[in-house]
Amino acid sequence: MSASTVELAGTLGMTVANVRHHLAILQENLTVEMVERRSSPGRGRPTYLYRLRPQALQNNLDALCQALLDECLADLSEPERLQFIQRVATRLVSSQTPGANASRVIAPRDSHLGLRLTQAVQVLNQMHYQARWEAHTRGPRVFFNACPYLAILPEHPELCRLDSQLLAVLAGLPAYQAARIDPSRYCLFYIGKTPPPSPLPN
Repeated sequence: MSASTVELAGTLGMTVANVRHHLAILQENLTVEMVERRSSPGRGRPTYLYRLRPQALQNNLDALCQALLDECLADLSEPERLQFIQRVATRLVSSQTPGANASRVIAPRDSHLGLRLTQAVQVLNQMHYQARWEAHTRGPRVFFNACPYLAILPEHPELCRLDSQLLAVLAGLPAYQAARIDPSRYCLFYIGKTPPPSPLPN
């Protein structure tokens, strides 16, 4: 999970300048890292988002997840990999309501798509995606402003397909990735029956 200096200042009851001072020290100590830079309208100061470095959390979860994925996917064909990712996506959605199956955290398929996407964003944000959706001439678009799996994504790009499957499970329609996250951007997905044309608009 990441936060801006303004958010940290409000939570800690400190001035933004004081928060920046302490963040600079924590960055030098390799405890905190800057994960995103957002441009502000006009000539305002850009917004920076910070998070604890994985090493500072004192666990080995990234390495464990990477090893588990390596082991699970090693001998699977491409269709089997897709089926595996679909099952994982459904299980992740179900996990957002303890003791529930996926149907209890997914809006009914006959409900309005806007309602399904609003609920999908709520579920995704419980999973730390910092997601939002918007209407678009080519169909609804969903933005992920954070990737919970960014640390192991270079070794396992199939996790992007997991993100698409999560959206498909939650929205009840196929989801197609149009842009991949990096330190200054976001992931963008289109929701609909066919992939968007290439090149994709922003």
